[in-house]
Amino acid sequence: MAERTEDRGEGRRAVRGVLITGLIVGMLLVAAGLLLALLEGDTIARAFTPAAMAGHGLPSALIGSGILVLAATPIVRVLTLIGVFARRRDLRFALVAATVALLLAIGVVLGRG
Repeated sequence: MAERTEDRGEGRRAVRGVLITGLIVGMLLVAAGLLLALLEGDTIARAFTPAAMAGHGLPSALIGSGILVLAATPIVRVLTLIGVFARRRDLRFALVAATVALLLAIGVVLGRG
C-alpha cells in the first residue's frame, strides 16, 4: 500500500508540474509580448489584429506563443496522466486518459477547418 501512495504522490507532482510550468511559461510569453508591444508604441488592440497575430512582429509572435502554450497545457496534462497511469499499471484509467487524448486530437484536427 505504501508503494501505491508514493506512486500517487509522484503522479500528482508530475501533473502539478505540467500545469504550473504551462501557466508560468504562457503568462511570461504573453506578458513579454504585451510589454514589448507597449515599448514599441503599439496599442494593445493593434497587437491582436489578424495581421499582427499572423506573425508580423515579435510582440505578436510572443503573445501568440503564450496563448498556444496556455491552450496546449491541458493536452500535455492528459498525456502526462497516460504515463502516470501506465506506470502504475492502472490500465483502465490509462485507457480512459488515452481516449480523452484521442478525442482532444480529433477536436484539434476538426477545429482547423
